[in-house]
Amino acid sequence: MDMSGMDRTIPQNLQVRSKNLRYLKVGGLIMLVVVALFGFRWILKPSINLEKLHTAVAEIGAIEATLSASGTVMPLYEQVITSPISARIKSVSFLSGDPVKSDQSILTLDFESTLTELEKLKDQQSLKNNSARQMQLQLEKDLNQLKNQLEVKKLQIASLQSLLRDERHLKQIGGSTEYNVKTAQLNLEIAQKEAALLEKQIDNQQELNLVDLRGLGFEINILDKEIAEIERKIELAQVTAEQAGVITWINQNIGAAVSEGEVLVKVADLGSFKIEASISDVYADELSNGMEVIVRINKTDLRGRITNIYPAVDNGIITFMVQLDQPSHELLRSNLRVEVFVVTSFVDQVVRVENGPFYNGSMDQKVFVVEGSKAVRRNVELGVSNFDFVEIKTGIQAGEEVVISNMEDYDHHTEIQIQ
Repeated sequence: MDMSGMDRTIPQNLQVRSKNLRYLKVGGLIMLVVVALFGFRWILKPSINLEKLHTAVAEIGAIEATLSASGTVMPLYEQVITSPISARIKSVSFLSGDPVKSDQSILTLDFESTLTELEKLKDQQSLKNNSARQMQLQLEKDLNQLKNQLEVKKLQIASLQSLLRDERHLKQIGGSTEYNVKTAQLNLEIAQKEAALLEKQIDNQQELNLVDLRGLGFEINILDKEIAEIERKIELAQVTAEQAGVITWINQNIGAAVSEGEVLVKVADLGSFKIEASISDVYADELSNGMEVIVRINKTDLRGRITNIYPAVDNGIITFMVQLDQPSHELLRSNLRVEVFVVTSFVDQVVRVENGPFYNGSMDQKVFVVEGSKAVRRNVELGVSNFDFVEIKTGIQAGEEVVISNMEDYDHHTEIQIQ
């Protein structure tokens, strides 16, 4: 049997055509699988368990737009007592947390060195007073000498005036000469000028006396004030409370040296409080004194107003003080951390829904609304918001149930079945 026909070589163009045909079949099969998978994904409607959804019913109401901040409860009144002198702590009568009454002694300072300084100043005061007395006596003596010289000179002038009259009379009757008359006239003029000079010296001396005594008096007055100030500080060395309260801090290191102005004790009235709040400096232009503030403690809201905004910015943070309408509320505790919300605007009679993870801060969002057994995605326009509510301007009516859970995983779906 002839087998030569079975060993014939297949033409090259047929081999290439056969290979391309196989590639097309494989590629078509892969595309069919991909299309089938995507088609199944889009045809199959997603579902979600009702228990995983958090929903809220839209309603008509008011919204206060707010800025979020953090705050700390602080005593409304706190007395900070500093050391009036450089001294050592001699004794401590109370500890931190102890209640004290008004004018009750809290701490005593050892002021022996201050007493020594006081004695030195008093010695200087005595010396200055003695010097002032001696100066006054000497100045009065010098002034009196000038006045006596002036009196003598006036008597001399009177005598020379009489002599001049006599010489003139004698000259008229031939008993004297013109020379004698002129000599008497010259002597009188010299005495009169000397008297005028003495009067001027007396005036100058009186003015100098006043200046010298006034200067020494200033020095004595300064010493008197220094002595009075040290005596006042010594009285304050017995540290007492100006008002009843609780000691929040005290330097209880007996024997420790303290400088003048160093804090010794802090006494707070724990019956009334204020809030020290902080917020990002991004909102600096939106803050002003008098703005209404809401302070939230657990689930209780307390109202107040901004009373002081500190000008300094620390690490991008602005600090401001809040005065509460109820500073003695039972929930207030010193150093308690609280939420603070600054009210920036107010709208009333708007559609609102409870704030939740669905809200990302954008004005235009896609939100799911419950319609029967499914949640349908809608495009809505949002307005102002606060920590409780978000305003809905368009897209949702009052009475509709809104999904407020985070629905990012379903962004590509227009509706979801609710199981």
